[in-house]
Amino acid sequence: MRRAVALAWFLLLAGVVLAQTSVGPVNNSSPTPQTQTPPPASAQQSATPAQNPGAASQPANQNPAAANPNSNPPTAQTAPSPAVVDQIAAGTEIRAMLDTPLSTKTSRPGDRFTATIAEPALGNNGQVVIPTGARIEGEVAEAEDDKTLAALKDKNALSVRFRDLVLPDGQTLPLTATLISVNDTTGKGAKKADEENRSEAHSRNVAKGIGVGNRPGTAFGNPLKGLATGALSNGGYVLSTKNKEVNLPAQTGMVIRLDQPVTATATPLPPQP
Repeated sequence: MRRAVALAWFLLLAGVVLAQTSVGPVNNSSPTPQTQTPPPASAQQSATPAQNPGAASQPANQNPAAANPNSNPPTAQTAPSPAVVDQIAAGTEIRAMLDTPLSTKTSRPGDRFTATIAEPALGNNGQVVIPTGARIEGEVAEAEDDKTLAALKDKNALSVRFRDLVLPDGQTLPLTATLISVNDTTGKGAKKADEENRSEAHSRNVAKGIGVGNRPGTAFGNPLKGLATGALSNGGYVLSTKNKEVNLPAQTGMVIRLDQPVTATATPLPPQP
């Protein structure tokens, strides 16, 4: 009995050993890592971006002027002409147009007015001393001497006195002058009358040994009808011959005679069209 039991245990153990042997050893090793094969050299070259051959051929800090031989070289600046001082002789007549309306009805002594030079006035050397656009400054005045007071008694008269001449560059010059006439500048016959008046002024200047001094500009017609002018210290007066109000609208022409020479920096006379 005991032998039979021992034999059974022996056979059982032998069966277990045979079963393990048939299965084989257990593989506990970790999987072998796989290495990637690098792509061929042709693939790497195709993946490289193409370079700009033009950019590579241009050197850095290239001078644009050297690259363009047709560019014009800088020109030297011409030195400005030296300033020339010229003088307009006393006795020369200049022309201006009122900017400020004047009237015996509204203007009072002390009121300021301006008049703009209507044409360039030339000096003894033919240079422009008083250019077009220069401004005459003056004021409404009262007659002071007895002779003038007697002439203006009980009459409508407007007296003016000139003060300064302001050039376009801002230079201010004292002006000593006399009012010769007040003229129409808008009438139909202004141009024809202007030619006659210029001829007379030229004759007067030549007779006095004075250059004409002026250049054609705004046409001044005949003196305004119904008005007379007279001399006043550094100015003049306008008298109504018909006992009416004296009205001098803007753009009224004024012929003014210089009583003292005017000296200033002159400019060449521009070419006449």
